[in-house]
Amino acid sequence: MTYKIGEVAKMAKVSIKTLHHYDAIGLLEPSGRSDFGYRLYTMEDMVRLQQILFYRELEFSLEDIHLLMTAPDFDDLQAMKKQRTMLEEKQDKLTNVISLIEKTITGREENTAMSLKEMFDVFPEVDEDMMAEEERRWGHTDQHKESMRRAKTYTRDDWEKMKEERDALYEKTAALFNEGAKVDDPRVKEIIDQQRLLIDKWHYPCSKEFHVILTEMTSADERFVENIDKDCSGLGKFMHEAARANLSAE
Repeated sequence: MTYKIGEVAKMAKVSIKTLHHYDAIGLLEPSGRSDFGYRLYTMEDMVRLQQILFYRELEFSLEDIHLLMTAPDFDDLQAMKKQRTMLEEKQDKLTNVISLIEKTITGREENTAMSLKEMFDVFPEVDEDMMAEEERRWGHTDQHKESMRRAKTYTRDDWEKMKEERDALYEKTAALFNEGAKVDDPRVKEIIDQQRLLIDKWHYPCSKEFHVILTEMTSADERFVENIDKDCSGLGKFMHEAARANLSAE
């Protein structure tokens, strides 16, 4: 069975102009045409449109949706399961924020005070200065764009796993640094390359050359240094020197 564009627009609650645009950018091309050239959509097309709308509900840009859904390894069922997880996390977050607003209103009406922890506990930790600096320095690069694209697909579990892997590598690097290992030590080279590959895994393809540039920034900007060096003073500079040694070893 096929559906005309007007029927699709009505059922999916989108405009015909939107469907024309999706077709023009290759995001949703109708599977058939009538004898008069009118677009005809199959059930498979409708399933694809539903998935596009799930992504839109998650506030993905059309560019990001196109990149995801046209990737060679795109699996629509797995993508839908991840969408479900992301929507559940969004729901949980909104539920917590609504609960906080209700508690705040009640406190105002009853003239009862909330602790500072209660006032801000539901909000995620965000370093706006660091994010702005990253945008200023790297916003024009393909690496930053790819990092932003991937970030939109990650769930809370993904972010926690990423942090665990990064922190584990930082601990191993700090242990070698405190031991007095030199940057050309094979163990240091191995751990630094693992850091580079972790960036490659979670954020964007990271060459050894770009890793040197990246670690130079994180070892020179005090906002990054404060975070990296918080448990091991001098670690950021050591990582940059090790990245340079890793590049020179090629």
